Amino acid sequence: MSECPPRSVLLVRPSALGDVCRSVPVLCAMREVWPDAHLGWLVQSEYVDAIRAHPALDEIIRFPRNQLRGAWKSPSKGRQLLSFLHFLRTGKWDMVVDCQGLARSAFFARMTGAPVRTGFSRADECAWIHYTNRVSVEETHAVDRMMGLMKPHVTSHAPDMRLYAPAPDVRWWNLNELRPSSYAVFAPKSRWASKEWPADRWLELARGFAEKRSTPIILIGSPGEREAVDDLAARMQLIGIDSHSLAGRASIGQTMAVIEKAAVVVANDSAPMHMAVGFDRPLVALFGPTDPAEVGPYGRSDAVLRPENSFGKGRDYRMPTDTSGSMSDIEVDSVLQKALAQIGGVA
Repeated sequence: MSECPPRSVLLVRPSALGDVCRSVPVLCAMREVWPDAHLGWLVQSEYVDAIRAHPALDEIIRFPRNQLRGAWKSPSKGRQLLSFLHFLRTGKWDMVVDCQGLARSAFFARMTGAPVRTGFSRADECAWIHYTNRVSVEETHAVDRMMGLMKPHVTSHAPDMRLYAPAPDVRWWNLNELRPSSYAVFAPKSRWASKEWPADRWLELARGFAEKRSTPIILIGSPGEREAVDDLAARMQLIGIDSHSLAGRASIGQTMAVIEKAAVVVANDSAPMHMAVGFDRPLVALFGPTDPAEVGPYGRSDAVLRPENSFGKGRDYRMPTDTSGSMSDIEVDSVLQKALAQIGGVA
């Protein structure tokens, strides 16, 4: 890295949503090390809400991935891509830190023209060829690996995981007629079906939760998950449970506002889990095929539930279903007891 303090630094972490949420410690470290620098973040357009209210951030560069999809075979999209790359070059960044470590993110880092480009020495897809500063990091938790990119500037630093919900979204939730004074948040879906606890278990959990506490349940999810989450909420309502689905209705910023005030969050390995960490909420994180030591809720190992038969199964999460059966092995009572303990309930 350059010996002189950089005047401008760009963090590259376009996706996915959970990864964006857990990359904020790098931004905070940058602000601490270079308090006068102009700090930017290159992120996919749809994930801007996750970071736009962060006080350490000066500029957001939106990567319009959906608009540019198929640019290689569409002249108009090809021109849009060239325009985007030209825009990157005009930023005149002194330094770029690529927290994603894939071919595309590294290519974007190179296209900025920054004289210092930092990334993982063993980055996937040969991304390392685009870096001028290749950092070797240990295979530990994803947050620690990203913080390793800040060596030698940050040698001992407690990662600042704090997230900030956009003010308009906080007001939206404060004034929302659906908002109870106290509520639990269930995030029953995940990007990969293999990481999902079965829907019937969520229903059983809601029943047990209702028997122990009168706390309403707010279910959240993405637009693509709306139908499944709505169906689960309807099944809860049929047995008299006070529940509401915001899946596909609440934006990312609004979802953050909902999580920020939750009495407890129960989630699979997903973005809402990382949001709960960012807002320091009581949490129960359900794990199966993925390893919480690498991708779990940072600093919150006490929140994790993972059946013993999951250990050593490897990275087989990119499956259409939970073929290992590990998620199905998580007992409802274990989740209920941990959720109640997190919020001081009496089992």
